Amino acid sequence: MDLSLTSVTANRSLGRALRRVSSALDELKSSVSCVGVQAWKYTTLQLALVDESEAHVAVQRTPRGSRLLQIAVGLPQGLTFAPDDDPQLLSAIAGQLLRSLDHTGLSSEARRELTQRIGSWRDRIYAQLGRRPVQ
Repeated sequence: MDLSLTSVTANRSLGRALRRVSSALDELKSSVSCVGVQAWKYTTLQLALVDESEAHVAVQRTPRGSRLLQIAVGLPQGLTFAPDDDPQLLSAIAGQLLRSLDHTGLSSEARRELTQRIGSWRDRIYAQLGRRPVQ
């Protein structure tokens, strides 16, 4: 499964923050790409970060026959997208990715494997940054 992240927001600070943490996000994409989802009708899950509350999760319609599944998610309201918020941003993206798995139609086995890989990635990021984000 391929993972794509995009932001659909008026907040340009989010775009800068995503570029700043791009190497960590590339590790996440690589980690989930190893999961076999042959029976899934999509090849790419696109997580769209939007100007909505953290509770927002919405599957976006794509053209018939498209191999892309786009899920729009919100982020926590308190993020400033400053460098000090990078651990919280990465944690929020991982959390929203985990929440979005319930809307993908993936098998429980694939969701379980993805959950494990995303959790392992988050633990590695915490270790690299030397601190856990404030929850």
